[in-house]
Amino acid sequence: MIAPSNPKQGDEVLLDDARLMSEAIRVLRRLCEPGAVLAVAAAMDRAVVLRDSPEGAVRLAVLDRPVAEAFALRDWITCRKPGRVTQYEITSTGRAMLRRLMAQAPGATVDGVECGRGDGTDAMPDAGERGRPALGETPVMALAGEVIELLEIVEGRCPTGR
Repeated sequence: MIAPSNPKQGDEVLLDDARLMSEAIRVLRRLCEPGAVLAVAAAMDRAVVLRDSPEGAVRLAVLDRPVAEAFALRDWITCRKPGRVTQYEITSTGRAMLRRLMAQAPGATVDGVECGRGDGTDAMPDAGERGRPALGETPVMALAGEVIELLEIVEGRCPTGR
């Protein structure tokens, strides 16, 4: 679990359910990206979601430490690598919560095509991209899509012809 922040710091972050759910949509979506981890250092008031890339670590999101603590308490994230900078990854419970929240968000779709925020800053990949399955797409559905695409190629109906 994330070590609680120092109560003597004075700047307590108020965390209500609405803010927690809003942060959950934003942060858990980023944690679903391949290679993404939530990093928390013992002396820091904030946590960060990072992903390794060939150019180095890419910062995907920043959140307050109490939000990260709430995620851990709800079992949405689990410790992947303890240490001076502890790394967390999303759990199946966190993925299930994200799917529920995305289904409830205005304008959101369960498969993750739209984020529901309307500002386009955290846009998810297009459902037509086959880099990885969308959040609501099961492995069987992804395989079925690949089979259908291959059948279209064989029948000459697919213009891409991978």
